[in-house]
Amino acid sequence: MWTNLGIYGGHVQDIAIDHQTPGNIFAATYMGRGLFRSGNGGASWQAVDMNHAEPDEATFNEHSVYAVAIAPGDADIIWVAHDYWLAKSTDGGQTWSHIPNNTMQGTCNDCAGYDDTWRLCRAIAIDPTDPNLVYVGTGGHETSDTAGAVFGTTDGGVTWNKLNGGSDLDFRVEDLAVGPGVGPGDPAVIWAVTNSNGDGGSYDGSVYRSADGGTGFIAIAPKPDTGGILAVAPKPDDAGIVFVGGGMGIIQLTLNGTKWDATRPVDESRMAADIVFAPSDPGTVYASWMNAIGDGLPKVTRGVYSGTVWTWETLEPDTKYITAFQCLAVHPADADTLLGGDDSLGMLITPDHGRNWTPINEGLDAVTVYDVDVENTDTGHMLAATIAGLYERADRLSAWVRRHSGPFRSVKFHPDSGNAYFGGGYGFVARTTDNGGTWYYSNNLGPVFVTDIDVDPSETSSVFITTGQYGRQVQRSTNGGASFQVVLDGINQDYQPYSMNKVVIDPHDHQHILASGGNFHAPYVKGDLWESDDGGATWSRTGLTDIVVNDILVDPRNPGLLYAGCGYSLNYREPIYKSINGGVDWTLATTGMALARRSLYSIWSASENQVFSVGSAGYITFYDGTQWVAQDSGTENILYGIHGTSAGNVYAVGQNGTILNFDSQGWTAFISPTTQDLYKVWTSPSGLNYAVGQGGIILHRSFFNWTGATSPTSENLYEIRGVSSSDIFAAGASGTILHYDGSDWTPMSSGTGVDLYALWPFSATDVFAVGDGGVILRYDGSGWTPMTSNTTENLWGVWGSSASDVYASSPDGVLMHYNGSQWSQVDLNPTRAYQEIWGVTSSRLYMTDASGEVWLYDSGEITKVRAVGTYKRSATGMAFHRSNPDIVYAATSGAGVYISTNQAGNWLNLGTPPTSVYDIESGSLYAATGDGVYELTGTGVVTGDVNDAGTSLGIDSARVSTDLGNQCRSIDGSYMMVVPSGIFDLYAMADSYELGTAEDINVTGSDVTRHNFALNRDDNSTPDNGGDPPEGDPDPDGSSGGGGGGGCFIQVSFR
Repeated sequence: MWTNLGIYGGHVQDIAIDHQTPGNIFAATYMGRGLFRSGNGGASWQAVDMNHAEPDEATFNEHSVYAVAIAPGDADIIWVAHDYWLAKSTDGGQTWSHIPNNTMQGTCNDCAGYDDTWRLCRAIAIDPTDPNLVYVGTGGHETSDTAGAVFGTTDGGVTWNKLNGGSDLDFRVEDLAVGPGVGPGDPAVIWAVTNSNGDGGSYDGSVYRSADGGTGFIAIAPKPDTGGILAVAPKPDDAGIVFVGGGMGIIQLTLNGTKWDATRPVDESRMAADIVFAPSDPGTVYASWMNAIGDGLPKVTRGVYSGTVWTWETLEPDTKYITAFQCLAVHPADADTLLGGDDSLGMLITPDHGRNWTPINEGLDAVTVYDVDVENTDTGHMLAATIAGLYERADRLSAWVRRHSGPFRSVKFHPDSGNAYFGGGYGFVARTTDNGGTWYYSNNLGPVFVTDIDVDPSETSSVFITTGQYGRQVQRSTNGGASFQVVLDGINQDYQPYSMNKVVIDPHDHQHILASGGNFHAPYVKGDLWESDDGGATWSRTGLTDIVVNDILVDPRNPGLLYAGCGYSLNYREPIYKSINGGVDWTLATTGMALARRSLYSIWSASENQVFSVGSAGYITFYDGTQWVAQDSGTENILYGIHGTSAGNVYAVGQNGTILNFDSQGWTAFISPTTQDLYKVWTSPSGLNYAVGQGGIILHRSFFNWTGATSPTSENLYEIRGVSSSDIFAAGASGTILHYDGSDWTPMSSGTGVDLYALWPFSATDVFAVGDGGVILRYDGSGWTPMTSNTTENLWGVWGSSASDVYASSPDGVLMHYNGSQWSQVDLNPTRAYQEIWGVTSSRLYMTDASGEVWLYDSGEITKVRAVGTYKRSATGMAFHRSNPDIVYAATSGAGVYISTNQAGNWLNLGTPPTSVYDIESGSLYAATGDGVYELTGTGVVTGDVNDAGTSLGIDSARVSTDLGNQCRSIDGSYMMVVPSGIFDLYAMADSYELGTAEDINVTGSDVTRHNFALNRDDNSTPDNGGDPPEGDPDPDGSSGGGGGGGCFIQVSFR
């Protein structure tokens, strides 16, 4: 179980208070858990969950929740704007309906299709008299800060309209409000304010109003000098007074005939982030602001209207609790009680119109933590680098204390003292020797975040740092962090600069420095792992290149044993690599980790337990009948086709002319004669290779080189299959079919104009072809004849065991079967978008689908043998166990934190914190995440070997179980299992062996306990067929183990 250690707060972007029950409050945050609810006036908060019906969309987790609004007349109706989407609740926030981006922005009335999609939803306004009238302000297409828009619904979100006649506004819409009409009976006025956000090098914005329900928006004139505008607040009882806030501070707009006069009631105000009226008193207004060129301190101003004149009072909140208020909300019944949302320190409340503020953050876990460090001699003493500042926890019983304000990305204890530590901020390294009492600063490093820090324990004046995007360097200090000089620029072999992520001083040789880089966040730029043998003076690449490397470990006992945590935020390449020769060569080490979410386009098998599949981003995966294991292809190009003659001789082709070969040792790339996409490859029984693809290209390989063949077509060729090197068929677009006779390729008449995607030849005179619209053709040696397919679905795959046992698969979820006389549809449940099909026997077929799942059709039953996987499996952090470096921990961005007890040979999932994990530290087991620091509590790991007592050889598939109900199977004689912390008995049983028993095994929270079994032979024993475990083990499925069940290496869970 992962427990939040309580750094609460974060960037609060909007607040909504229930006017009927003011104790019910919603807070919208930037990242973290996204949306929070309080039922007790802010005394405590709980994250609001959605149903995840649409992965990565129907959730508030780690989204920027820009706005939350409660319908004024119906508190059960709540709207939320988060990233590109909307969510609506009609039961007070208990359940939510997800509104897809395309529904609101792409297919709405007056929308421009795709060009109107992927706009960030930044503001919401609900009509005060009709909860079905809802307005949404957005940015521009694909997150642009220009050409924002307002969308509206009149039926509560069923249908949508792009307002303003489908025309855009000048910049992104920051805020919306509905105010009173000018005259009696006039419709309400919709107000919208915009902000260029510095686009084009300047800050600008406009104030728009619509007095006709959004049909047209007109910018008020004359345009006030506001800078970018962030907030708008029309006076609830006076259509002639409106306040806006922005770069130039608080602006009052007063209607003067047909024009609007702009005045600045608080002359020194700047950067006014929010302006709100008190619901119980329309003559009271509040504004939050800060003057960066003045004193730079946050301010809250209250304006009180006497009927003829405004009186203004400005207060300075205590900066111990407040950085800068981003949003305000006034209690609906008490104009003096005000809630403020800070840009990093969460929620605060004042009962006296802003004089005294109290934090109310319990449970508001929206603080992103990028790095944690644990003191060497006291594992309860911790540091955390967060968006809200640098925090310290003195021991396990102490609360976190913010030692330094401002965003930090990295922290590091001084090797010699727990009172001294470093923090990597924006443009500087801060260091203290007295637990934050006094701070010293490095030279100005420029507009960059310091992403990592390492200190040489043998010469502590030597400090290395890495800097992120826009810095992209390794820098070194020789004076303890007072000043730094650049020693390495992160530039890949394509001359692209990238972020440097990690620097490690080799514990065996302090002149040997390792540094890793690559852009984890967009834009994706592949990086490298570098090394220096002379203390950072000169650098060279290791064998791990052209990949984003996020973390590095050097085994403290073996200088040749290295681990690298890799991957992009959208999961390009594999997460863990291992080297046993000091970084010269690297191999994948991901067995047991979550599978990658990849579209799989082709599948081929050498036998039932030797299955290969290829797909997007160079992904290759192999199935041995038990589990899928990724193989390193060495490319990020899409792979479209795979075929071979044996499990040790396999070929794959794909995007940009990619051609790969697998020889049992690994995949290597051929020099390709083309950059056109290749869609399929076929290997003849004699070992000759052929490939076809884009524009009718045909390639042939004999011996070592691939060469182009003369093709009689320019149509795309999607398939190639043959029966010998002198009888080969190719099929493709517009009904194209070609034949090769060992000398020339010639076109054949197919009799159809539809695209053909797959072929299956039984002989030179009996070939099947399938394609769009349910077309199935059969060749009999003299010509192609259409067959009655009994389907109109597109068919993309075909395979058969004989001419009277043929299957055809469809991306529309249909599987057809031919029995020698007719085609009929196979009853499948569930159905999927099947990309391709390959059989191993007449009744066992493997099928891939677009989501990355692989299905096995076996004698009428269909079973998923490969799950869809996840994009969030990139390794973001790694750590050794404090006392045993054979035990390695690895954090993935969202697929769990893993443990390996055998040097990354196999991995076991320890569970998944609610948000992305950026770093981990051992000591206990701590995770720096998108919503705070988490500790693994109440759960441990038991591991060991199950060996034959006589031979000492490992016993495969032995069942190890606890008297609590946890169990797993051994793999090659080793087992590993997540169990609740505590004391329990342990059993091991295997066919033909006596039962092994171990009593009173003690497992402590987040730690590892090892116990080995040596089982004696017992030829009279009852075979272990998965029946009842020993006495005292009530749950053979391990489902009531009270703390995570059991899993043997392959346990997987992810968000």
